[in-house]
Amino acid sequence: MEISKYNTSRNITGNGCSNNTNCTINNEIKNTITINNGGGTLTIEDSGKVNVSNGVGINVSGSNSTIINKGSIMGQKQGISYSGSDHTLNNQGFIQSNGAHNTVDLWQSTIVNLNNSGTIHNNGSNAGIKLNARNGNKSTIQNLINSGVISSNQGYGILVDIGHIDTLNNSGTIISQKSQDAIFINNDSSIKTLNNSGVISGNKTKDTDGVSLQKDGLIL
Repeated sequence: MEISKYNTSRNITGNGCSNNTNCTINNEIKNTITINNGGGTLTIEDSGKVNVSNGVGINVSGSNSTIINKGSIMGQKQGISYSGSDHTLNNQGFIQSNGAHNTVDLWQSTIVNLNNSGTIHNNGSNAGIKLNARNGNKSTIQNLINSGVISSNQGYGILVDIGHIDTLNNSGTIISQKSQDAIFINNDSSIKTLNNSGVISGNKTKDTDGVSLQKDGLIL
């Protein structure tokens, strides 16, 4: 089902969607897509593009959302902004923030499964993936599987800042290209299990680390 680029507010409901909980994009969308009110499944096909030049690509709240991206998601702010719980992200394509915020940004949110076999990139000084807290409540990623690329031009690849990752399995590349650590764990945050058979690398010329722990950051 093709969704018009002029008809992009989702709950996910109507407005070109096949039903209240499933939408497929196979053309170019130029305004923010919103998923709330119980979530649903959003699929972006190979030919699909979410390209928002002045805001967030996809804004997710509530619970039980699934995003399957085979195309591209780009926002001037976040590529995807999350709040709420029980979300799933399967990225086989390209997700980018043009630098104003983090690319995949969690705010008091839980992602059950984040599987990246494509690219999650920040084109500025913010992170590829960041876990934040709101009202003292941490964000969590239960399972993060990376066989693709998670990167930032001048920020962290992954920033766990008041949050927790249960399991991170990396067989791909997690990198800060110019000036920061690849993974930064801060402010009483933690990664319980980190399995790496790929590349986790900061910028050697800037004396940055693959994994850095500060302010009670932990790998358990």
